[in-house]
Amino acid sequence: TMLPENKRVNYTYGARSLADQMCSINMRNSVAFGQIAPGASATLKYRNWFGPKSPELLKAYGAKLEESLDLGILARISMLLFSALSWLHGALGNWGLAIIVCTLALKVGFYPLTRQAAMSAHRMKKMQPEMNRLKEKYKEDPKRQQQELMKFMSTNKINPMRGCLPVLAQLPVFIAFYRVLSTSIELRHAPFYGWITDLAIADPYFVTPLILGVTMFVQQKIT
Repeated sequence: TMLPENKRVNYTYGARSLADQMCSINMRNSVAFGQIAPGASATLKYRNWFGPKSPELLKAYGAKLEESLDLGILARISMLLFSALSWLHGALGNWGLAIIVCTLALKVGFYPLTRQAAMSAHRMKKMQPEMNRLKEKYKEDPKRQQQELMKFMSTNKINPMRGCLPVLAQLPVFIAFYRVLSTSIELRHAPFYGWITDLAIADPYFVTPLILGVTMFVQQKIT
């Protein structure tokens, strides 16, 4: 990161990532120096940051460099989650454990919404045979069919949105959590346990994806 110290800087520059440019950077600056007399010179000064994008280090360097982290539109939520992860890492001494505990805390915190969505879905499933019967009965009259279905749902206090809204409320937090995990330099070369020696790369033996698949299957059966 290059921070121009000149007050009159109107620069439009394009810089690709180091990986794309094979460790080279292309940059164009347009600087308004004002009038420069023949034979005179002007100097463009920069403060430079060449290092990992660690929020603590960037903030300590100043100039709001922490805002250069690509956390998306949910950056505020992401920074709160990163702070929680950092605190848990300090307490547990392992980034993997910190991620697990933080995930469990989020799931527990959102449990009332998850429970509400599950109960609404179960109620809809229970009433589905009767709703199908109404659809079959009035299949020749779509308008009457819609009226009868709305009347039935109103009488039985069924609202399809109750199963969707609690889930939608959780999405911003978990999207922000994903951004934290995918951009945090702290996870690079951070070991977990056993064969997982780097949390920033994929499981080399595909054990954790298989465990995830099994748990999702079991969860679906329980639901």
